[in-house]
Amino acid sequence: MNTAYKVAWDQLCSAVLFNVGYVASVSLGKGENMEECAERIQEQVPSQMILHWKFWPAFHFFNFLYVPLDYRVVAMNVIKVAWSGLLSYRIQGASSDAKRVRTTVSASAHGVPTITKAATKAAVA
Repeated sequence: MNTAYKVAWDQLCSAVLFNVGYVASVSLGKGENMEECAERIQEQVPSQMILHWKFWPAFHFFNFLYVPLDYRVVAMNVIKVAWSGLLSYRIQGASSDAKRVRTTVSASAHGVPTITKAATKAAVA
């Protein structure tokens, strides 16, 4: 029961705060304003949370039940490094794809190819 409580607490509170914070810090670190940051959070966090909930509860149950107390932090840090790499890849890919779509829609709506702010960012990234 103690393990289930720990996992539930982590997934319902810590996970949401971590994922929102991660997306916001990447967004603001790239120089986006608060409106763009909020838009990025709304676009990316729901799918990111689904991915999170597919992996982390199982890992936490395993970690809390089978990994000795002295090694739990090490196990968690090793997995977090790999997880951060995955999140970075997903955020950068989603950002580039969204900007390309916005550029395509903008160009096809006007019928004349134009360079927009999103197209310029996508070309640089």
